[in-house]
Amino acid sequence: MAKQRINTSTEGERQTRKDILIARKNEEQTRQIRMAVYLVAGLLGLLLVVAIVNELIIAPSRAVAVVNGEDIALNDWQDRVSYERAQRIVLLENQYDAFGGDVGIIQQFAGQYIMELLDEETFAEGVLDQMIDEVAARQLAAGRGITVSDADVESEIGASFNYYGGASPTTIPQPTAAPSESDEPAATPRPTATPVSEESFNQQYDELLQQFKDLGVDAELFRESTRNQLIQTQLMDALAADSDLDTEAEQASVSLIVFDNEESANEAMALISDGDYQEIWTTLRSTPDELELTGTASEITWRTRDDMVATFGESIADIIFSQELNSTTDILSSGDDPETARYYIMQVTGREVRPLSESTLQQKKIEILTSAIDVALTGNVETFEFWRSRVPSVPTLDPKFLAQPTPAPDQPDTTQPEPTPGTE
Repeated sequence: MAKQRINTSTEGERQTRKDILIARKNEEQTRQIRMAVYLVAGLLGLLLVVAIVNELIIAPSRAVAVVNGEDIALNDWQDRVSYERAQRIVLLENQYDAFGGDVGIIQQFAGQYIMELLDEETFAEGVLDQMIDEVAARQLAAGRGITVSDADVESEIGASFNYYGGASPTTIPQPTAAPSESDEPAATPRPTATPVSEESFNQQYDELLQQFKDLGVDAELFRESTRNQLIQTQLMDALAADSDLDTEAEQASVSLIVFDNEESANEAMALISDGDYQEIWTTLRSTPDELELTGTASEITWRTRDDMVATFGESIADIIFSQELNSTTDILSSGDDPETARYYIMQVTGREVRPLSESTLQQKKIEILTSAIDVALTGNVETFEFWRSRVPSVPTLDPKFLAQPTPAPDQPDTTQPEPTPGTE
């Protein structure tokens, strides 16, 4: 009996040691699993921290473009994109109020802004190109000692609201020329905007800033944008002065009859050959029903050769600037496609050297500035494509601007019904 009890105890001890070994093994496996889990969690946490640091600290300061050694940071570009989006949204909202919520009118006259806001990446790329040009302009301006003060910015902002600090707006001098027999009466001066009071200016300006704030945009960017515009304007004027920009050019005036098919032009030429061009032109202009012609009479006064080239093409412009005054041209055509070609019979009524219009001078100055910026950027700009995955889409366009316009109500039928036979 005693031997039996000893054997039972030995088996229990062996079983206990086995359980202990298994438990130890399980504990070791559990510990290894925990270590692996902690390691993976640590790595994931580290990756998350790195991603957060990259997105919030490193990436925003990364350059999306470098212009002659000067960086354009990602966060600055993103802020500018949001600001430019906000500008267009503010304009659309103001038009919405002005037109009583008529989306159709807004889509007709400001549809380009709506399309720009919908094409987010193309819009953002355009903003980047604009910022690159601005950096180049600032660098060129700095090289010439051109600066814009805070007071200049304040004054320009006031002028954009027709506020001039209590003074009247500066009148832009108009070019003058010695009178000649071919001079037409002076054009009616364009109306000058009525200056507003300081109180009105502050109210309008505060409302604009509040609109930017409501859209989540830093209103300071409005001031910065104004500063960039002033720098480019001053640089443009300086470059124009250096280039000895011509303020005069040979210009021509023409009277013309326009046709959309050659047959009608031939019919008109036959009438002109038998009569007088000016008589035919005047009749078409004032009482076209007296003639069985489909042409229209018009006139173009004092345009440069570049203007005429833009309107009619090189060959017709050459004729305008060589044709004998008050003599009738042959039939002139523009366009090779018979479906879209236009046919002209002209008389050159005047040609002389005249001062360029303000708009023409301004366009020539812009061309000079653009050329200077292009030269400055050649080989000196580098862009980085990582911005394409970080394009801002805010502020967003209100869906109301995408709604289908309300169709005009049907007009009542005012036609009288046919009388029933036998009721007359």
